[in-house]
Amino acid sequence: MTKTRYIVGIKRITAFLLTFTLAFAYAPTFPVVEANAEDSFVGGLREVTGIEVPAFDYTYAMKKQELNDSLDTEYKAGEASATVKIRDWSMYSSDYYYEHMNADEQKLFDGLDESCRFFMENADIDAVHLQGNGYNGYYLSPADYDNLTTAEVKNIVMIFGYAHPEYYFNGTSYLVSTDKKVYLCCFDAFYKGSTRAAATNAFFNKIDNMIASITSGSKNYLDVEKAAHDLLCNNITYQSNDYDQSIYSAVMLNQSVCAGYSLAMELLMNAVGIPSIVMTSSSHAWNKVNLGNGQWYCVDVTWDDRTTYISYELFNKSDTDIKVRDKQGEHVPNDMCSSYAPSSPYSLSFFDEKEINSTVTTRVPTTAATPTTVASTANVIVTTTTAETTSVATTTAATATTTAASATTSTAAATTAASATSTAATATTENASSSATATTTEAATTENLTPAKPKIKSLKASKGKLKISFKKLTTGEFYTIKIATNKSFTKNVKNIAVLPGYSSLTIKGLKKKRYYVKIRRVRYANARNYNSKWSAIKSAKVK
Repeated sequence: MTKTRYIVGIKRITAFLLTFTLAFAYAPTFPVVEANAEDSFVGGLREVTGIEVPAFDYTYAMKKQELNDSLDTEYKAGEASATVKIRDWSMYSSDYYYEHMNADEQKLFDGLDESCRFFMENADIDAVHLQGNGYNGYYLSPADYDNLTTAEVKNIVMIFGYAHPEYYFNGTSYLVSTDKKVYLCCFDAFYKGSTRAAATNAFFNKIDNMIASITSGSKNYLDVEKAAHDLLCNNITYQSNDYDQSIYSAVMLNQSVCAGYSLAMELLMNAVGIPSIVMTSSSHAWNKVNLGNGQWYCVDVTWDDRTTYISYELFNKSDTDIKVRDKQGEHVPNDMCSSYAPSSPYSLSFFDEKEINSTVTTRVPTTAATPTTVASTANVIVTTTTAETTSVATTTAATATTTAASATTSTAAATTAASATSTAATATTENASSSATATTTEAATTENLTPAKPKIKSLKASKGKLKISFKKLTTGEFYTIKIATNKSFTKNVKNIAVLPGYSSLTIKGLKKKRYYVKIRRVRYANARNYNSKWSAIKSAKVK
């Protein structure tokens, strides 16, 4: 009896082992990726929130709204200055989605781009604090749209955010008014121009270092892609935070969720000339990358960043393969991506890798001749509470100057084309003469674009207030007003921008001190600011 039980037991064990062996032998080559308690990435993406509001006068709001200056920075004696380094921002973004839009969608997209670019480049500009039913934040100048539904507007705002990772200050909400205008919200920490300028410099300095790291030596697209993938995995910890829907969290804080990972991967790839886009589902984000062989591949850096090692299970996969390795259904594209994104029918195989010979070349961002100077800060996000809090009415000239900038750019382009045609038809001697003439004309144009030195008509002080009066400007220019508590403008400095159409500005919340004021005119054209000389300084003692 004992022997029989023993034999039966041996047979059962043998059968179990045989079944287990066969099951293992025919298992998929790559195991299904499971998000366990240690490596849980589900739900990291949050959609942008759009709030419908009645039509309102944004310029009036900028003029009258008192802003919270708790993030303001001061100029201090001996403190080094920083500059807003104007670059070719487009090198960091993707135009894939844009090229598949209709004219009405592109109009809104372009407007959002102009608003963000102006905000990025001008340290004199602060975002405006707006508060109402369901919203309370800092908003950029508006972008107009036509013939789009509320759902279509939301899609374009989302696509814009994922196609332009370089605008790190772009928040997770927006306002859409009944007069068909969209106002993007920025993160509170970056609403102040001086703080944002320091943050921009620090951010892109680190981006430059990251690009240098992944492109060091002679590398093809695949090598650079893998280097970027590994760099992000090694330097980012999966952790939610206040900026985790922005690339800022991944690059500057070294902790983010899927949104930050995918935006960082997209920016690095596009910066070195490798096309990349962000894909999104209802709660997750990943990338698609084109390695120059005519195919787009799925890459999920977030899920490849395991707790103790770097995985390649979701590196250069097809649409089908990336879903097979995902039990949660996190890689099912939402309507936005389904409508525009390219398909990825193949995973990258060993044989495909041999065909990827395209090499990257380091692209140097172009810079403007005259950047805007602002106070530098020790920390990127400044939370210093100054001894004196001044509520100011701050304004921007983004909308007002767009038309002037476009007109000037078009004129310059036409002049250049005409000059090039004329030069091609003339002799060598005439070429030299034409070149000299062109140089002289360009210098004259620059001189003509520089505004005349303004005057302060009057400066009146009252209890806790200063009222500054000046000549009203027309469209295409704005004023920068600087106030301080000493004549050398190194103590308690405030920079305020005022849109055209106003002839005075009242600054509230000032202490009983003498304040010094000067103003200058700024004209925005040819993608840069032309600044006048500062006016004569006036002072008044606040009661």
